[in-house]
Amino acid sequence: MSTPAVRASGGTRTSTGRRATLAAAAVVTATGLVLTAAGPAASAAGQGRQVGAMEHRSALSASCTASMQVNAWSSGFNASIQVTAGPTGTSSWMFTVTLPAGTTVGLTQATRADGTTGTVHFSNQVYNGNLAAGQAIWVGFTGAGAPPAPGPLACSAT
Repeated sequence: MSTPAVRASGGTRTSTGRRATLAAAAVVTATGLVLTAAGPAASAAGQGRQVGAMEHRSALSASCTASMQVNAWSSGFNASIQVTAGPTGTSSWMFTVTLPAGTTVGLTQATRADGTTGTVHFSNQVYNGNLAAGQAIWVGFTGAGAPPAPGPLACSAT
């Protein structure tokens, strides 16, 4: 049995755990799982990414994924969200954040919010809805009160 590998411009990651430099990678397995490579950018010069982790998602999942990071301070927070297009790209996208009671959305960065409290839906601006397959962008918002939990978010796209 051969060792499966994920190949993309600039590198390889095998199931034996070897690390490599990748620009991006995605493979749909015979069982329908989508394996994607992710990790911190190698440099601002665009040398690609070092594989940090492999994830699996159902091939039937939404046509985008979103993941949130939170930087909190005593009276508020900044949320940074990476939105990544699925295998067919997007013409628009939306993700949902559930805020703790008493928390409000302040300013948004490169996204629009349909409310300021409770369950808030964020969508693309007119200039950043079109994403190529696998393309990722960062958007965000500031808030007052307790920060939401970081991690994956519900995301949908057309």
